[in-house]
Amino acid sequence: MGFALLVLLVLYILLSVYIYRFVCRKTGNRKIRILTIVILFLLATWDNILGLTTFYYLCWTQGGEKIYRTVENTEGYLDVGVRRYGGIGEYYDLIEGNYKFIEVEVKRDASDEERTRRYFRGKQPVRLPNGKYRYYLDKAGSPNCRYFYEDKARHLPNDRYYSNFPQGYCMATESVNTFKSRYAYRFLLDEDRDKYAILNIRKLESSVRDIRSGEILGEVRTFSYHGGWIATRMYGFSLLRCPVPDPDPKVNSAHINLLHDVLKPIQP
Repeated sequence: MGFALLVLLVLYILLSVYIYRFVCRKTGNRKIRILTIVILFLLATWDNILGLTTFYYLCWTQGGEKIYRTVENTEGYLDVGVRRYGGIGEYYDLIEGNYKFIEVEVKRDASDEERTRRYFRGKQPVRLPNGKYRYYLDKAGSPNCRYFYEDKARHLPNDRYYSNFPQGYCMATESVNTFKSRYAYRFLLDEDRDKYAILNIRKLESSVRDIRSGEILGEVRTFSYHGGWIATRMYGFSLLRCPVPDPDPKVNSAHINLLHDVLKPIQP
């Protein structure tokens, strides 16, 4: 795909040269010649100019982390992000002892099931039924760790998460009627990620809120720019990230750090 677009770009340059020479033969008017050059240039770059302008404006006015209130020694929280699909989560915060529990509500519909089936095609991952759940560490062999052991059996023995799991413990998944979490953490709000799709700008949001009062305790917004129509199709990844590029572009560290910056982990 990238090579084909490169060929098209070369052909466009050659076509532009031909058009400009044609205009020059037809008229000696300097303004018309300059206007021709401007039009030919903008045909290939207008979306880049508009996209970059919008990207830096959004970075300056909306990007970054904002913390309004912190909570010390938080025992746990409600995860209302992508966990609604019911996957057995790799909760490092539990195995590292930062929190005592993490709660989720699984809400999958038929379209979610079909999307998962197409994505994995072969062996399907372990998925929790719809409902409310609480994750916590339990002694190895506990019947509440059934989903944990099922998921572990589907991974390679040297899987980093399971091979480093605390000795003598497993991840319990308990069905509950009500949540005891006071705070909710939303990681990477899905509906905003393609809000500026026409400009190839992706917006990602995460937030922490007080469930009882609805107060937002902290939020973070990041933007990524994928370039104009040529760059997007040639490279397929973000060219610029805001506010600060992550060392690893696959990791949204600003969004992950928000949780610990607002809901301070339990002190040893």
